[in-house]
Amino acid sequence: MKKQQRFSQLFLVIVFFLSFLILNLISSRAVFARSYTIDQSAIDFFLQEDGSAKVIERRAFNFQGDYRFVYQKINLQNSQSVTDTGRSEPYLLNNFELCEVKQISGVDSYDCYRVLESNEVNLSEARNNPDNTFYIEQRGSEYYLQWHYQANDETKLFELRYQIDNLLSKQDNVAELYWQFVGDSWEVPHGPVKINVWLPKNFLTSQLNAVQAWGHGPLSGRVSIDSLASDNGLYGVHFEAEQVKLGQFLEGRIILPLSSLSAVEQLPVGKLSQQKILAQEQKFIEQTIKEVRKVERIAQLIFLVSVGLSILGIFYFVQNLIQYLKVAKEERLQVLPGIWEPPSDLEPALVQQLMTKTKKLTPAVFTATVLSLVHKKVCRIVRSEKKEGLIAKDYSYFLELSNQAGQVPLSPVEQEVFNFLFITVSNYYAKYYHRASGEWVTEQQFNQLWRQANPQGDREALALAKAKTRKNLNLKDIARYTKSYASSSYLFFEKLETIAFKDNLAKGYFDRDVHQFATSLSSLKLFISPMISFILAMVLISFLVNTDLSIIEAWISVTWIFLTGNLILGFNAGIVMSILQASSEKRSEKGHIEAEQWLSFKKHLKDYKKTKNYAIDSIILWEKYLVYGTLFGVSMKALSQLPVQFKDWSEADQRTLVNYWGMSNFNLSQSAVADMKSFDLGSVTHSLSSLGSAFKTISSSASHSYGASGSSSSGGFSSGGGGGGGGGGGGAG
Repeated sequence: MKKQQRFSQLFLVIVFFLSFLILNLISSRAVFARSYTIDQSAIDFFLQEDGSAKVIERRAFNFQGDYRFVYQKINLQNSQSVTDTGRSEPYLLNNFELCEVKQISGVDSYDCYRVLESNEVNLSEARNNPDNTFYIEQRGSEYYLQWHYQANDETKLFELRYQIDNLLSKQDNVAELYWQFVGDSWEVPHGPVKINVWLPKNFLTSQLNAVQAWGHGPLSGRVSIDSLASDNGLYGVHFEAEQVKLGQFLEGRIILPLSSLSAVEQLPVGKLSQQKILAQEQKFIEQTIKEVRKVERIAQLIFLVSVGLSILGIFYFVQNLIQYLKVAKEERLQVLPGIWEPPSDLEPALVQQLMTKTKKLTPAVFTATVLSLVHKKVCRIVRSEKKEGLIAKDYSYFLELSNQAGQVPLSPVEQEVFNFLFITVSNYYAKYYHRASGEWVTEQQFNQLWRQANPQGDREALALAKAKTRKNLNLKDIARYTKSYASSSYLFFEKLETIAFKDNLAKGYFDRDVHQFATSLSSLKLFISPMISFILAMVLISFLVNTDLSIIEAWISVTWIFLTGNLILGFNAGIVMSILQASSEKRSEKGHIEAEQWLSFKKHLKDYKKTKNYAIDSIILWEKYLVYGTLFGVSMKALSQLPVQFKDWSEADQRTLVNYWGMSNFNLSQSAVADMKSFDLGSVTHSLSSLGSAFKTISSSASHSYGASGSSSSGGFSSGGGGGGGGGGGGAG
């Protein structure tokens, strides 16, 4: 019956654990360690008529923690550039300047850094270099720049200026710009990036239709060509992207008419032509379209699966709900008149399960079962001879095995309680009666005293002596054990529930077909939808890390709605249905009749005004009243005022009262109420109730066009490229 609940709890734990882990991984870098981001980047290329360019790169670094330097690498040439363009001549960079830009009242203020000579820079300990300085060196096929400052939890805007002497290449009948504005080797992603490539000053409006441009990198990027001159009087080609992810580059390619330039013969020469460049870009576009379609198909598939999971979850819920409503329907119990005595000898555990229609037992069952063992003469309640305690003195009560232990047949539940008391608990707290001293001693003390009296005795003789010796168990020690060994006590109580319910089924008090439904895993089908949805959500998150959201934004938005609904509604539906199914036990016709009789007896027992009119004229009936009164939660006061006619009891009944129920001095000449006070039933039941309290403590214990051509045109990026100059990467420390 608890399988569904345990599965639900496990699934909940997994969801919360994974959610916590993901959030922790996302936030840990920002919270617990130094980190930085590049929030914005603006890059301007000013093309000159001789094919050179003046470059201004602005990047806003947001530093969290203490940082002292930034480095940047700019590639002069790469092997792919030679292959794609045929240009073998490396790019020449010079005139580097590095400034920190501070905006005061909307006006830029420049704090330009000093260049360090090679003998001034500390390359091994970059953080130890002087502030407001920068260093440049050529390392093979790249330029390496490093600038130094002090930053602590602040944003700094840096502007890097340099000149590229031979940016443009001559490709047969056109001039070509092929450059990686943002390289793929940066330590962190770039936030919004805007790049302006300004055409030469003397560029004519009539020449704009011959200009073509393509962007490579983020598929969400845009490229456009001005139709009118900008405020600076120049025509521009513009590249924009909302983000450049880690490991991604942003690259631009532009072809210009050679007539727009002077000194064309001085340009580096490639092996392409306009037609070949167009063919290359068309190939990149076709490749990108394939990738976009692939991404869209994946997004559509995830969407369809999420919709299917929603339908599946609804179907399973309706199916289980209909089945539950069919099997769980049972008429309400009716109170029957004239039930003044226990209707049967059904043990307390089975009675409680029958009346509540659940496997669960309350601690009162344990107390009532202990009284039932006394009622069956398996053990007796013994009272101490003297009152004990420093301030509030009272008698102590003990359980002691009788001579009939092992001879009286016990039910499975009673046998389990008996073993718990006289094997498990007694192993720790039982005391033995030492006849020579007349005292009750612990097992260790008894062993020592016996060996002193029998120095030649062996283990077998000692074991035989202990078996023949009276042994008792203080009721307070039973409660002490349950608190000291809570885990084993809890397992005992769980086992007791299983044994009792199995016995109820065997006796035919519960419907077996309904029980099979209640204990089946059918409701766990409801968790299929949220579990797969959770996995899909994780896949989707991983998928989006390497995919531009813009191209599948509509699909993703709708898919998230379904996945979120599947997780929240599906999971809660599974929990609710699991609880309903687990509680759908149904009494058989026999069990229904039995439960009505017990309900009627319980009402009679709690109605003292009527109970007092029906005298208890035998100890057997009186004992049953104690057992079931304790089970039904009848107050100690009511139990002590039961209308007992002791003087009419037989001699055997009187002897039983003295021998088994802790009576020391019993006087039949006293009134019934006085007799009960002499018996001190309240103290006995209070001691037994402490056992129930102890057990109670234990039991509580988730396609548009690509490229641009001609003036006033625009388009998207493609995923190809990688053959442009520049690029590289950077980082901070």
